[in-house]
Amino acid sequence: MIAVILLVPFIGTMVSDDINWTAFDFLFAFLMIAGAGLIYETAVRKINNQKYRIVIALTILILFLIIWADQAVGI
Repeated sequence: MIAVILLVPFIGTMVSDDINWTAFDFLFAFLMIAGAGLIYETAVRKINNQKYRIVIALTILILFLIIWADQAVGI
């Protein structure tokens, strides 16, 4: 699944000069996506309450997007 997500910027680097990801960018994206997924899976296995699972999922998503935006534009 992660490979499919990373195909979008990979194809973009081939087609357009506006997208120029390096190998480090792909590695960072892979680690971010895999890390968020692993943290979510671990939390879901330990928490039985559906409301807490939703809160954890939203928290992981928000943190993921904040870190991604910070690295993308250097906020």
